[in-house]
Amino acid sequence: MNSHRGQTIVGTTVLGLGLLGVCLSGACIVGMGSGIPLAQAIVGLVCGILLACLSIWSWISRWVTGKANEWILVVSNGRMVKAGVGLTVFRGLYDQVVAFPSVIQKVSWSAEQVSKEVQGLRVSGFCIWSINRIDDGPFKAYRYLDGLSTKGLASANDNLARMCESIIRSAVASMSIDEVIRNREAMREKVKHDMGSIVTGWGVWLETVEVTEVTVCSRSLFEDLQVEFRQQSRQAAEITKLATRERIDEATLQSNMKVRMMMMDVTEV
Repeated sequence: MNSHRGQTIVGTTVLGLGLLGVCLSGACIVGMGSGIPLAQAIVGLVCGILLACLSIWSWISRWVTGKANEWILVVSNGRMVKAGVGLTVFRGLYDQVVAFPSVIQKVSWSAEQVSKEVQGLRVSGFCIWSINRIDDGPFKAYRYLDGLSTKGLASANDNLARMCESIIRSAVASMSIDEVIRNREAMREKVKHDMGSIVTGWGVWLETVEVTEVTVCSRSLFEDLQVEFRQQSRQAAEITKLATRERIDEATLQSNMKVRMMMMDVTEV
């Protein structure tokens, strides 16, 4: 409402000045033919033309066009009235127009924590976030993240990384080593769930959270886990070999029995 009112007032004012300039110029031209001194007529004509040009320039300068990769926000009376990427908007008398980049941000994190077996694990990953497009999300991001400046983005990325690490530590503490290594999806969903409601209030939208690496801090424990895995793999391979050999022997035995029966039939004949 205030934005529309501001546009109306500015438009009316600019139009009035333009008409005044045109009228002044016309009056000077008429005056020149009515005996008004040439110098005064020229001054009046120039003033009228300048006033008309100034009015046109003032109108044009109130149009703001954003880049294709840039958020444009129109704020009036402390409230966002319009927002979008690459918008072209008219800045009313009571409006403020702010712009900031629309690029997504990638935040890497790494957390160390002991599992239920009291063994140290290191979990690494990253999250990707962007501006929350819902409702006044863009305005919240501009207001709480220092206008999306370089300093504001760095602070936001650091806060998100610390939050991810804290949630991952909490999750790992209640999981076994095998669960941490195999069930990464559970950790991803926990981070997205726990962080989602918080960062929404900052105007941030979590696009994705990924767990890229799980490392056992103890080298000896890691080697023991590898030994157990290798033994299981070797045992599975031996079982497969035995099963294959049994099937081959059974097939060979059946084939030999068929040959013997055929030979017996031939002998009887």
